[in-house]
Amino acid sequence: MVTLIDKVRPVTLSMIKKYGYYDSFEENYQNAMVQLLEAIQEYDSSIGVSFPAFYKNKLFYFFMHVIKEQANKLDVEKNIADFDTLKDEHLLQEDKSLEGIIWRENREDIQESLKKLTDRQQWIIDECFYKGKRVQQVAEEYGLHPQTVSKLKIRALKKLKTVLLGKSVS
Repeated sequence: MVTLIDKVRPVTLSMIKKYGYYDSFEENYQNAMVQLLEAIQEYDSSIGVSFPAFYKNKLFYFFMHVIKEQANKLDVEKNIADFDTLKDEHLLQEDKSLEGIIWRENREDIQESLKKLTDRQQWIIDECFYKGKRVQQVAEEYGLHPQTVSKLKIRALKKLKTVLLGKSVS
């Protein structure tokens, strides 16, 4: 058994690094070992797939299930602000700088662009910019990994910038 664990260790560590960002390393490693034990019981050599490939596939689907489960925990509909009804008082502070003036002048364009973001992207913009929360705060509040929140915020800002600049976004 120890030899098998050593043999699949690179696959295990790779999958944890790539997909295991919702739990601690120890938790992910233990879950991977459970998946290994299940894979040993379920593996059938007659299917024509090597055991390491079978185990890697099993780990992949396990992590995808965890990620989907965590994503479903967010009740995005409940937490998204209605961007049409936001007033100046919802902004954190009135900015008198050139950027602040441009922001106020282009607010309608920005609100239209926000509507083109996904629900999750709108939610993260609302949490970080309208409510003024840090990535770490959002992650702790909703039980998400900070890296997940950070990546979502980056994608949302990138798409918002693309839409505002008039480029096509898929």
